[in-house]
Amino acid sequence: MTLARLSENAVQLMGRLPSAVIEWLGRVPTTNLRVMVSLVLAVGTGVRVLIVWTAPPWEWLAFLGAMMSLDVAQFGTKRLTDSDYVKAKQPPPTGD
Repeated sequence: MTLARLSENAVQLMGRLPSAVIEWLGRVPTTNLRVMVSLVLAVGTGVRVLIVWTAPPWEWLAFLGAMMSLDVAQFGTKRLTDSDYVKAKQPPPTGD
């Protein structure tokens, strides 16, 4: 395989990448993705603290707290506005 052919394939791949990323983002459950990223960052911070034995900066902890607060708010809002969830929480109709 020549270098020109390899770069041509790379250009074709990069041309398809944005539409593939946009399509993936349209299907991914964003609330779950946000929660997963926040949990990975929190676990990574905990592992770093255990390995290095120093506390992370307050700014980083504030960022993690803000991100997790946004996750909880988004999850709660999504649950409250989901019509199936709201219907399931309604009391059963009385037999009048």
